[in-house]
Amino acid sequence: RQLRHHPEHIDPCLWNNGDLVDRFVGYQESLEVAVCYLGWAPPLDALSRIVRRLQSLRCVEQPFEAMCEVCDAEVFMVLPRLVWLLFLQSPKEHAALMATILPDDFTVGEDADVKPDDELEMFVLQFKLLSSQLTEYACELQADVPSDFSVEEWVLVGYAIRGGADHEGHHSSLDGALAEQLQNFMRALEAWSIKLQRWCPVAWNSCSAILLRCLNSKTSTACLKHACIST
Repeated sequence: RQLRHHPEHIDPCLWNNGDLVDRFVGYQESLEVAVCYLGWAPPLDALSRIVRRLQSLRCVEQPFEAMCEVCDAEVFMVLPRLVWLLFLQSPKEHAALMATILPDDFTVGEDADVKPDDELEMFVLQFKLLSSQLTEYACELQADVPSDFSVEEWVLVGYAIRGGADHEGHHSSLDGALAEQLQNFMRALEAWSIKLQRWCPVAWNSCSAILLRCLNSKTSTACLKHACIST
């Protein structure tokens, strides 16, 4: 913009124009993100579902609301855990998105369906078994559960956000075997969360930036598309 009315200040060797180069690099990065999330409907649909669910969580979970409001460092530890929990609840609906970040953990079938590999499928099974066990404690935990969350979802979300230390009330109401099962799952969740962040940092950083931008604005598809393009 500064050079619009002074083209004589532009170096004929474009590489020597630092600001111009930075702008072109930014455009290229935005285009790559847009192609990744907007070029195929399933990843965009998955992002939309995750944003809507996290927005609902912000309304009922004050610590998460505070993290998002100020972009606290802790939110970058919590966000991948929550994304995994949402994936585990509906693997088929979120597989296309997760495969853009962890391509080696997914396979594409002849029908173009994206499916978890054997190791990730074991994690999905571990989640299902734990969820079915937690459902049996609905009577003991129901009083603390918001109406639009299931018991098992609320317990696991609480651990993901606050950690076990702040959820001793839930933990004490579980029998020893189930409490151990819960702790084992949370350790596995943490391992997968670290992998999500570190396997391809550029891809995860782009995804998390889009999620955080949408969490602090409207949740419409138009907003999500704008966030993808402007990341």
